[in-house]
Amino acid sequence: MSVDAFRWLLPFFPVVASLFAARGLYHYFQLESYQFPGYFRSLRRNRAHAWLPGIAVSAGCVLLYYGYDLLSASGAPGWVIAAGTVLMLPVSAGLGWFTLRRLNEKKAKKPFVFTGRMKRLYAISLLVMSAFSLWLAFSPMAVLPALWPLLLPVVVALCGMAAWPLEKLICEFYFRDARRKLLRDPGLIRIGITGSYGKTSVKHIIGVLLSEKYPTLVTPASFNTPMGVSRAIRENLTPSHRVFVAEMGARHVGDIRELCRLVKPTMVY
Repeated sequence: MSVDAFRWLLPFFPVVASLFAARGLYHYFQLESYQFPGYFRSLRRNRAHAWLPGIAVSAGCVLLYYGYDLLSASGAPGWVIAAGTVLMLPVSAGLGWFTLRRLNEKKAKKPFVFTGRMKRLYAISLLVMSAFSLWLAFSPMAVLPALWPLLLPVVVALCGMAAWPLEKLICEFYFRDARRKLLRDPGLIRIGITGSYGKTSVKHIIGVLLSEKYPTLVTPASFNTPMGVSRAIRENLTPSHRVFVAEMGARHVGDIRELCRLVKPTMVY
């Protein structure tokens, strides 16, 4: 294999670095329940943490490209150039990890969780970023693939859009399965708790009182989104339960409608 063949590793430097450095952006997306309006609001509120990681990755990748050019022009043996190019991949990963550690926002309402949905988003991001980077590699400017991370927050949004059809199918399957399981017992009392504040406390108070007489399932922690409640039903509801108490959050337009479609509460507070 010729040394020039290893040049095609260069477009993957920004991809590898960005997948690490963009974790804060993926965290914003996760905190906003993968809703685009909330994600873009987070970007506006946290401009520095949103844009600086991409700037740092681009600057580092430009240096890696420059290092490759110096190595190629040095007259070193082909195997040295090939080995040096391959070693730049873990260096780009280290660049992304260092950027994450130094520029990622330290405080958040909830920690980042590498859920199944996040794993799928990362896999799709790898495909989208790689395709974008390889496409730019055909441009007259050889360094252009190193510059796309300057738009990293927008690229993450595009990856989320690419993942949306698959996630919609998966969510609808889980949603329908949870609703079928919940409504299978017509005698099950279904209680919905909603409001501006105090939902979690009221939910637990009602759960404790009712559990004195009835086997009662209360949605855990702050599981108050359609997918959170669906997960609680699918994983925890058993035929022995006589009461189901669901916290119903309204972070986004349409959430209460979806939760009512899921739970069909016989009582609402």
